[in-house]
Amino acid sequence: MLALVLMLFLLTIFALVSSNCDPMAPFPLVCESFLLTSLIALSNVIGTPVDISFGTSLFIVSVLAAFALSFFFGSAYGTTIAGKQYSNYVVILRLPKKKITFIYLIFCVFILYLGIQNAISTALSVSVNADYSNMMEYNRAASVHGTIESRNMALTLVSFFVQVSGYFYSYLLIQKIVIGEEKVGTSLLQSKLEMIVILVSLLISALGSGRTFMLQYICFVFIAAYYLNIFKSKRTRLGLNRLFSVIKRMFVAFVIFFAVFQTLGLLTGKTGKSSWDEMLFGYSGAAIIALDRSLEVYKPDNRFFGEETFFGFYGLLNACGISVPNDIHFLPFVSVGKGKSTNIYTALRTYYYDFGLVGVYIIECLIGFFAGIAYHLLRKWGGHPIYLMLYSFLIYGIAMQGIGECLIRFVLSISQLVYIIIFSLLVLLYGKRTLFAQYEHRSVR
Repeated sequence: MLALVLMLFLLTIFALVSSNCDPMAPFPLVCESFLLTSLIALSNVIGTPVDISFGTSLFIVSVLAAFALSFFFGSAYGTTIAGKQYSNYVVILRLPKKKITFIYLIFCVFILYLGIQNAISTALSVSVNADYSNMMEYNRAASVHGTIESRNMALTLVSFFVQVSGYFYSYLLIQKIVIGEEKVGTSLLQSKLEMIVILVSLLISALGSGRTFMLQYICFVFIAAYYLNIFKSKRTRLGLNRLFSVIKRMFVAFVIFFAVFQTLGLLTGKTGKSSWDEMLFGYSGAAIIALDRSLEVYKPDNRFFGEETFFGFYGLLNACGISVPNDIHFLPFVSVGKGKSTNIYTALRTYYYDFGLVGVYIIECLIGFFAGIAYHLLRKWGGHPIYLMLYSFLIYGIAMQGIGECLIRFVLSISQLVYIIIFSLLVLLYGKRTLFAQYEHRSVR
């Protein structure tokens, strides 16, 4: 395990240096993801016989090296598309009027009320002991065991809209902070209404049984604020002071997410009586050990092509009437020592079981190549909210690689498609009254 941590540390340093000290660039980020999970795993297995094979360590590092190589090729190609200069335009959305925002806030609160009533109804169908304090726990049980008889599709779609509007209003607030309120045109009351809309949208999202929505939301907010600020500024390279400042903000974002993740885990019954360090290990560091165990016992099966990886996409095909196998909802649990077990394996296990050893390298090379292109297209479209949302989904999937497969499995899903469509419609609607703030051209090294 120590050998893996040392190799990942050196690879992360190289990734930062080669990416102009940008810790949020795809190559450094995927290295940071595996380094963090490996450090957490190491801190939990010190003094125990639990360890991983050197072969697994080499496998992880070699896959990241393949990602890096393809990322560099993608970056070179992205430069030919986007050029070596940033666009001198930043899209500024015009804010909805206070009256419209207030009416919409009332609508959101009403949807929240309907969502709570629907949640308590589902919880009562599982247990007569359900009430408002434990309804999320019973909702999760109904979702896991497939006992939800039917979903209110109208409420589901409207809830999706409200959740996406939280992204939209969050971007408006970020825009005011980064670009300046005088350019956007706003008031203190307007900002307060927007923050309440965001809060209500997050509460509606929390009514679901999962918690990944919060990580996706934090990722979007961080990416939008981070790259909108870079797009506006004249920086072409982050200095050490700036780098440490960004890392500090990343740490704060991680702490906030972990606190919310733990709280929602208690509400849904996922966390149980686990301590914070046990939960941190179970949802991150354990993935490295589980990957090693899964590689040891791997046997080819007769699964449908990409059944785990393309779970979300196959669900979309089934919804369109095209029948394909889509049965792997949860991965099997494996022992990770100390009497603990987990079903989180990093993204590499999913690719390995779906496509074999060669397939892992092919998938990671493709992800690295397109991530390199997307990263350099920030120079051209980094001031556009739609592109920043799409890019945040990409970064979310890459950041989660050290824990599990989220990039292909969930991004190519019905819910994400609906998110993108609704957000794009909102941006296009207010884009009719968009202003463009001009800044100087910034050449990139």
